[in-house]
Amino acid sequence: TNSKNEAMVVLIINDNKVEKRYKDILMELKNRVSSIKSIYVSLNNKRTNFALGEKNIFIWGEKSIKEEIDGISFNISPKSFFQINLPQTKKLYRTAIDYFPNIENKYIVDAYSGTGTIAMILSKKAEKVYAIELVESATLDGIKTAKENGIENIEFINGAVEDKMLELINSGERVDAVIFDPPRKGIEEKSLIKTAESEIKEIVYISCNPSTFARDAEILSRLGYKIDEVQPVDMFPGTSHTEVVGRFYK
Repeated sequence: TNSKNEAMVVLIINDNKVEKRYKDILMELKNRVSSIKSIYVSLNNKRTNFALGEKNIFIWGEKSIKEEIDGISFNISPKSFFQINLPQTKKLYRTAIDYFPNIENKYIVDAYSGTGTIAMILSKKAEKVYAIELVESATLDGIKTAKENGIENIEFINGAVEDKMLELINSGERVDAVIFDPPRKGIEEKSLIKTAESEIKEIVYISCNPSTFARDAEILSRLGYKIDEVQPVDMFPGTSHTEVVGRFYK
């Protein structure tokens, strides 16, 4: 759901095809619940730790729902990663972005960029932003959002951070700072090593897992970085889940 109380329904089924009975159930659901604006079926017959399958079939309504942060309207589709606690998300991103001094003249990499949420907020102040993301559908959502919002100082790069960041640095492109927002497993050590070797002096790290943040902070300290600010942000009150934002400088 978004802050307008519009809902996207994704029915995950253990099957190879969408039978008529599934569609009938979803159409009945749509007729009863007026907030539903988008319906998909996700086919997943594998035993994995991901709920969504590889194939997401559009059934009815809008192909994406929208959410607004900082005056930017974002497209969200089934595989898009987007924080669900909007008031705290705004605090989280504002904390991270405010950790960059003199942002107006900087070329910044947003690593693990998802749909480009942070990258596009950064782009309002930074000189240029590179948004690196592995999931192709999230990258495509980001490209669409940037176009719709008239954002031109952003470049979307689809692929693994540890590979694409290396390519970007080796190509001689200017990179002044990096913002990392990785999944729970944290950052690949070789990405941190390459960042250090490239003489990038500023890193802002958003983590959804304080234990991997601590591990990566220790690696960064060995690579010559010092941490000078840390701020936890409680995204899910009443649970053990908290995000943490840290600023490292070399």
